[in-house]
Amino acid sequence: MIAGLWTGELNFNVSNILHGHSVFVFREGKTFGGNSKFFFAGTYFLEGNHIKGQYQVTHYAGDPVTPMGLIEGHSSQNFRFKGKIRGSHLEILGILIENDNIRFKGVLQKQLGEDIF
Repeated sequence: MIAGLWTGELNFNVSNILHGHSVFVFREGKTFGGNSKFFFAGTYFLEGNHIKGQYQVTHYAGDPVTPMGLIEGHSSQNFRFKGKIRGSHLEILGILIENDNIRFKGVLQKQLGEDIF
């Protein structure tokens, strides 16, 4: 149900910037992905069509500006997330672990299934 390649857009509460356009890969309790400036890796678990997990986002290239503001180049931020799978869509909510006042929400769209592995 979750295994595969997903794309998504996230919206953060502090800047209201649609900032995401990221790629997400879910497989066997692990998630990976990124965009043109950041990559992430983390873990997740499923309960029915609900997902919970956490991941670390690390800057690797370009201007280290995030929807939460400027971070130190090549540094990392940690997020917790939860969501609900609705067919080929995943509605997701998350928080920045280091500052739980910073939150995001978004929708991921499944692009490829587990047959890619």
